[in-house]
Parts: sequence; structure tokens; C-alpha cells
Amino acid sequence: MAANVEVIEPRLFESVIADEIVAVINEVLGEHPYCAISLAGGSTPGGVYRALARPPRLDDVEWKRVKLFLGDERWVPIDDTQSNFRMVRETMLSLLPEPGPKAFPVDTTLASPAESAKAYASLLKRELAADSQGAPHFHLVLLGVGSDGHTASLFPGDPLVADGALVAGACKDPSGQTDRITLGPSVLFRADKVFFIVKGEEKAEVVRRILEGSETVNEVPARLYADAHSEVTFFVDSGAAKHLSR
Repeated sequence: MAANVEVIEPRLFESVIADEIVAVINEVLGEHPYCAISLAGGSTPGGVYRALARPPRLDDVEWKRVKLFLGDERWVPIDDTQSNFRMVRETMLSLLPEPGPKAFPVDTTLASPAESAKAYASLLKRELAADSQGAPHFHLVLLGVGSDGHTASLFPGDPLVADGALVAGACKDPSGQTDRITLGPSVLFRADKVFFIVKGEEKAEVVRRILEGSETVNEVPARLYADAHSEVTFFVDSGAAKHLSR
């Protein structure tokens, strides 16, 4: 599947994407009792979350009907500075009015990363309707991209990249060897919509490899988008789009 590519001026980046997210949420809530979103970690999505929690957007959504999950998480305590959930709480959840969205962190207090992944998969199956393949269904998935081509915590060469039945699994970050929990490709890329959020010239080469290269998903996992059952949009700023030919 070809992806849509939206190139945004850096000064407008967070606000444009936040407006797109609000539009998706309200479209979904017009037809369904809740909107389920898988959130990305990292500093770039964090700026988007801050924009969502500021006027006028915080008043434009019935937040109590929104369910928020994590596309991946580090196996650290929930208040650790490396925790994606802590970042989401600080940049958005703590700033939204009550009653806010229902947010579901990964339980990292369990005996192992594998146990945390298993528990999160069970939670998703309880909280979300199943799609036609029986997998938990998201209305919107937000993803970032690493300079090595990973997305969520699906890293190059990791067996999880090719696991078509995976709901959530455990892995190690090959750069830091930290334990991670990640949702699987079948969950991430069968959502109604997938938004990649990528900013900065340092990401320009990997964006080119993802969108215009010929490497396999094992080499560049973010290229999983090409076989997605979703409407995929890459939101990139002018720096990240620098090496694209189109």
C-alpha cells in the first residue's frame, strides 16, 4: 500500500498533527462508543500530545470516550524517566480536564518482560473489539521511527517483525539492551489509520529508506506499512523530507 506523505513546516508541525488527530477522534466518536488510540513514545510525539492538551483542542474532544494505549514501552517502573507512559502522563494526561481519557499503561511490575507483554495482550483483548482476524482493533495508531528503521519496538533482525499473529511481545533494544514490550505488526498495521510522526534532518535518510528504498521489513521494520490494512500517512517536517525525491 502506498502511503500518504504530508510535509509540514517545522513551526506548524505539532499543531497540524494534533488537529488531524482531533479530526480522527471526532469522526470515530460519531460512529462508535469509543475511540481507541495506540500512542508512540519519544520527544517528537510528546510535542503533539502537548498540543492536544492545549486550547482549543482540549475542548474539541469528548475525552472520556477515548481509550489510550502504548505501542511500546520500556520495562522500567512507571515513574522512571525512560517510561513512555510517564511521558504521556506529563505531556497530555495531567493537562486534560476531568473526566479524561482512559489510559492503559503496561504493567512493568510483573516477573519478566514476557509476562508484562502477555498481560498487555490480554488487556487489549478485553478492552478492544476484535477485527476480522480476531486481533484487537485500533482506530488510530501513532508511530515514530528510529534512525535504524525501527518503529514501536520492532527492531531490525528481531523475530517479532515477522510474527503475523503477535498481539504484544518482549524484546531487547539492540543499541542499549534495555528490555521492551511492543505491540505486534498485525495489531499496529490493521488499525483504521496509522500516522507516522517524524521530525528533523537526522531522520531524513531513514525516511528515504522507508518510503523509497527496497530493503526488506527485516532490515527496515517501518517498511511494514507497505502491507498495512490501514490508511497510512507519514507526517514529516521539511528536515525529515530532505532526501525524498517526490
